[in-house]
Amino acid sequence: MRNGAGGSGEDREWTVFDGPVDALWIENMNTVLDDNMTLCLANGQRIKLRPEMRMLFEVNDLRVASPATVSRCGMVYLTQEELGWEPYVKTWMTTKFPDDYPLNPVNKEYIMEQFEGTINIGLDKVRSYPLTEPIKTDNLQLVRSMCNILEIFLKDPKTQIKGDDTTQKKDLCAIFAFAYTFGLGSGLSDKSKDYFDSTVREQFKAASYPAGFTVFDYYFNQKEHCFKPWSEKVRDFEFVKEKPFFDIMVETDITYKHGYFLELLLGGGKPIFFTGETGVGKSVVIQNTLNRLAEKDLVPINLNFSAQTDSKRTQDSIGDKLENISRKVLGALAGKRNAVFVDDINMPMVETYGAQPPIELLRLLVDRGGLYERAEWEWKEVTNTTLIACAAPPLGGRSPLCPRFSTNFNLFCLPEATEGLLGTIFTSILGGFLKSWNFAEPVQGLKDMIVGSTIEIYTKISKELRATPSKFHYSFNLRDVSKVVQGILMTKNVSISNPDVATKLWVNEACRVFQDRLTDEEDREWFVNEIMELLSRTFKCNIEKDDIFGSTKVKFGDILKIDAGRVYEEIRDQSKLIKALEGQLEDYNDASTNKMNLVFFEDAVLHILRIMRSLR
Repeated sequence: MRNGAGGSGEDREWTVFDGPVDALWIENMNTVLDDNMTLCLANGQRIKLRPEMRMLFEVNDLRVASPATVSRCGMVYLTQEELGWEPYVKTWMTTKFPDDYPLNPVNKEYIMEQFEGTINIGLDKVRSYPLTEPIKTDNLQLVRSMCNILEIFLKDPKTQIKGDDTTQKKDLCAIFAFAYTFGLGSGLSDKSKDYFDSTVREQFKAASYPAGFTVFDYYFNQKEHCFKPWSEKVRDFEFVKEKPFFDIMVETDITYKHGYFLELLLGGGKPIFFTGETGVGKSVVIQNTLNRLAEKDLVPINLNFSAQTDSKRTQDSIGDKLENISRKVLGALAGKRNAVFVDDINMPMVETYGAQPPIELLRLLVDRGGLYERAEWEWKEVTNTTLIACAAPPLGGRSPLCPRFSTNFNLFCLPEATEGLLGTIFTSILGGFLKSWNFAEPVQGLKDMIVGSTIEIYTKISKELRATPSKFHYSFNLRDVSKVVQGILMTKNVSISNPDVATKLWVNEACRVFQDRLTDEEDREWFVNEIMELLSRTFKCNIEKDDIFGSTKVKFGDILKIDAGRVYEEIRDQSKLIKALEGQLEDYNDASTNKMNLVFFEDAVLHILRIMRSLR
C-alpha cells in the first residue's frame, strides 16, 4: 500500500486479498474501503490511497464478514452453474496443445466432441443419489482432474498415441474413457464406483471395456491397444527382515493402481490428494512410492499435521528443505524435483472464524506457485515442487477443508479392503516373517488361523460394540488388525517354540489391542467369550479359560532379558517379572536427580507391560 501510494502513474493498481475474510482484521480496513480511502496503521501512520488504487477480495463466502464490510464493497457472485466447465476445457486445449504436436486438428476436434457429449452425463451421475464422496468435490475440480490425466498421457513421449488414423482414434477413445473414469469417479466411495461403472460403459462402448469387473479395475495397455486388469501388474511379495513393520506393503491391485496414479501425476507436477478410512493404507502407498522414486530424481519432504500445527511452522518445515535456486526462486536442484507430502492435512485447528492458516499457506503455494519470505515480505517463487495431501474423511478432530484449497487436487478415495484381501495381505506378512526367521513348522502352520481369527474378532467388535457418548473411544479400524500382527512380529523363534505359546501370544496381542479399550465388565466378558470360541473352533486347542484370563493371566513382555537384547517372550513367573521391574526402578531412582524417588505398586504390573509394548 505504501509503495502504491507513493507512485505517480495513471495505470490502475490492484491489491488482491485472496483468502478468507473474518470480522476482526477486515474491520481495520473500513477507513480504506469508504470515501476516506485512508489506511490507518497500528503504529499511527496514515496512508492515503491514490484514485488509481483498488482492492479486490476473493473469498469463498461471506459467512463471517460484517455488514459494515459487505456494504462498502461491490459484490460479484460467481456460480459454477453459470460459468460451467467449457471455458476451462477450451482454454486448456488452446494453451496445452497450441500446435499440431501431439494432437492434429482432427484429434483435437474429436476430443472436444467427447467432452461435449459425455461430461455433463458423468457429472450428473456423480451428483445423483445414492453416489457419495467422502471428501466433497466440485464439478470443475473433476473436469480439471480428468484434463490432468489426459494432458500427461497426450504429452508424455512414453504414452503418446501412435499409429494410423483409425488406431489413433480408437486409442484416443480408450484414453479419454480412462481419464474420464479416474478423473470424475476416483473420489467416489467404493459402492458408488459400482454405480458409476455403468455410466462409463454406456458412454464409451467403443473403448471395449472387458466384462467381469468395474471400469476402475482396468488400465489401458497402449502396446496391445486394449484394457487389461490392474492385477496383472501386481508383483509377488517378498518379506524383508530389516524393514520396519509399518513400511511393509503387500502389493495388491488397489495399491499398485494408486501408486501408479501418484507417480503419473507427480511426473506432470499435478497435486494429488489420497483419502479413505483410517487404516486402508493411504500413507503406506504414498511413502513406498516416494521411497522408490527417491532412488531416481525425487526429493520427498514429509510433514505430519496435528491440531497444533501453525502456518509459520509449516512454512519453516518446507522452506528448510528447499534449495535456493536464485535470490527470488526456491525449489529443487538441477535434475531433481520435490514432493511435499502432508499427512493428516485436515487436522489443524479451525480458528474462531473458520480459517485454517496452514491450509491457506499451502493454498498459496499451490495456487500461486510460491510463498512470501516472512522477514522481508519478499515473494519467493517455488519451482519443481508438487504437493501430496493425505487425510481420512472429516470426522471428530478432522475438519472439512476449504473447497478453494481442495479443488486443486486430483482426489483418490482408497477403498476398505475386503476380508479376503485382508487375509491375503496379513497372511503374506506373517508367513514371510515366520519363514524368514526359521520358526518351527507347527508355529508357521498357525498363520492362517491367527490372521483369520484377528480379522473375525475385528469385524465382530466393530459391529457389536459401537461407539456411544460414554464409550466414544470404541472406534476400531484396520490399523488394529495391523497392531495385532505387529505384536507377533516382535518375537523371535527362541521364545515361540511351539503352537501353544504362539496361540497364547495371539491372545495377548488381541487382548492388548481390543480388550484393553473396553470399559465395562459386560463388554470385557463378551470379548473373552469370543476369544474362547475362536480358540476352540479355529485353533482346535483345549486351553482353559482360567489359564488365559484368570489370576495367572497370559503375559508377554521384553523386560526379563534386557541385557540380552530385550527378547519379547511369555512371562510365566510373576516373581521374576516383579524382580525385573524393581531392578529397573532402582536403576531409575539411582540415576534420577529428582528428590522424590518412585515406588512400585504390584497392581501396575499388567499396565506397565502394556505401556512398554507401546513405547518399544
